[in-house]
Parts: sequence; structure tokens; C-alpha cells
Amino acid sequence: PDTTAMLNAIERGDADALCANVRNVFEQALEGKQKDCIEKIKHALLLHGAKAAAMTGSGSVVFGLFSDEAACRMACEALQSGSVKTFCAEFV
Repeated sequence: PDTTAMLNAIERGDADALCANVRNVFEQALEGKQKDCIEKIKHALLLHGAKAAAMTGSGSVVFGLFSDEAACRMACEALQSGSVKTFCAEFV
């Protein structure tokens, strides 16, 4: 990701530019079932209205960034399953 672009987007409060630069370089190292699972969750988040989706850190969580709480809650409900736990959180 372009760190300068990310910092500039944060300073300007430009959510679209920020979302366009959300990435996790560790995703490149994923293989097989783990890669398929992460990609499936990211794709589902985007289909349910996330502006961006990525794996956190070394992969314990996949997150989506939403422009409104209602869309986030709808995605949480749609993705919740026995193997996927979902939560809505708000930036502070």
C-alpha cells in the first residue's frame, strides 16, 4: 500500500481514498484452503456493501469498512455462521 496516500487520505478525511488503499501484504503468502477462506469472506463483505475488505495482521481477522452502520449490521447478519463470527465496530 502507498503509505503516503493513506496518510494524506486520513488527514483529508477522504474515506474513499483510504478504502482504495487498504491492503495487507501478508495476503500474498496465503495458500490453499486458508487463501480460499480469506478471499471468500472478503468477497462476501464487498458484495454486502463494504467499501474495502482485508485481512488484519497475520490473519486472525478479516474486516470490512462500511459507510454506514445499517450496511455493516446487514453484512454481519448475512455472514454470521457456525464457522464465521461477525461483529460491528465503530471508529473512535
